[in-house]
Amino acid sequence: MIQTFTQDQHQHYRAQLQAIQVDMTMILRANPYENSPLDDSAEDVEREIENVTGGSLPNTDAAVKDYLALAGKRYHEYVQQINHALEQRDADLTALQNRYEAAVAELEKSSSYKVQVAQREHLELATTVRSRLINSVTKKRD
Repeated sequence: MIQTFTQDQHQHYRAQLQAIQVDMTMILRANPYENSPLDDSAEDVEREIENVTGGSLPNTDAAVKDYLALAGKRYHEYVQQINHALEQRDADLTALQNRYEAAVAELEKSSSYKVQVAQREHLELATTVRSRLINSVTKKRD
């Protein structure tokens, strides 16, 4: 096993390098700023790898195994991190919207209560002023 690896060492490393380059290319092509999650299924990752490489694989079977084991691994992790960040952002925005709506409802309730209190106080004050005015006029007549 060691002897076959040393014979194909250059091809193994080249396959690993190519897999890393494919991951980097796919990460650079991905648009994390869309408002939809990135495709992270195995089929989508494989399809993206084929699009990047044009279907070309390394020459030897061992190098192909190395390539297939590494290609798309980091891209898949990157896509999962992006999708998790999008989910977190959406959850935070939903919580913020809920807090905003609760605050608006509380302010409307408080405002309505204060308007009712002010109307009652106005009515009481108007009644008091009217009765005092009537008493004052009545006292002046007498």
